[in-house]
Amino acid sequence: MLKQKSEVCEKFCHFKTLVEKQCGHYIKVLRTNRGGEYISQDFLRFCRENGIRKQFTTRYTPQQNSVAERKNRTIFDMVRSMLKAKHLPHEYWAEAVTCVVYILNRCPTKAVMNKVPEEAWSGQKQTVTHMRVFDCVAYAHVPDQLRKKLDSKGEKCVFIGYCDESKAYKLYNPSTKKLIVSRDVQFIEDEAWDGSLEKTVNVKTIVSHEEEEEEISANNPSLVAPPPPQQVQQTTPQSGIRTALRSQGSASSSTP
Repeated sequence: MLKQKSEVCEKFCHFKTLVEKQCGHYIKVLRTNRGGEYISQDFLRFCRENGIRKQFTTRYTPQQNSVAERKNRTIFDMVRSMLKAKHLPHEYWAEAVTCVVYILNRCPTKAVMNKVPEEAWSGQKQTVTHMRVFDCVAYAHVPDQLRKKLDSKGEKCVFIGYCDESKAYKLYNPSTKKLIVSRDVQFIEDEAWDGSLEKTVNVKTIVSHEEEEEEISANNPSLVAPPPPQQVQQTTPQSGIRTALRSQGSASSSTP
């Protein structure tokens, strides 16, 4: 992830070296918008020295680079859904973006037939059995070298993605605010971290309660309908006069 836009030239140099070594092909054309990070002298000089043809879109016309813009929209739509579903603050958007890209590279697409993008790139068959629910509660095993006899063997964390450098998971400890990379992890996918320390939410229980309420209201509408208003019996003037006459007659008959 970039902390500042001025890092674009340096990151692109690293990206170019990496992809050209892995695939054996060279970058020939690069199309971008007219942002300041793409028209800087250092960036343009690097493209000229490496024989990369630079193309720019017309201002306020992102449809000229439709493939990249549509993919960015798909990624951020998924990121927004993940953060809202798990009630996470926006500062975790970078981890969500990394996780979304990892998932999309292992999903079918029309761009490559009968393969997923990662398989087409690396030539290796991919599996999804190791995937877990984003932001679920996870317990990472603490090695014997890092704990004493009476210390806990597991550390409660939050699952935030997959590690690119190791065959392991990336976990975040809200208490210590540290990132942990571990392969020995126990996941509780029904629980999610809501952003506060030492507090989790049982997602399965919340969803089941909502489904039960919807099912009850659909099958028995009378159970959720408001009660009918109470009818107040009004006394007419004639009935009031008759009641008064009866009371007077009973009183007169009782007197000697």
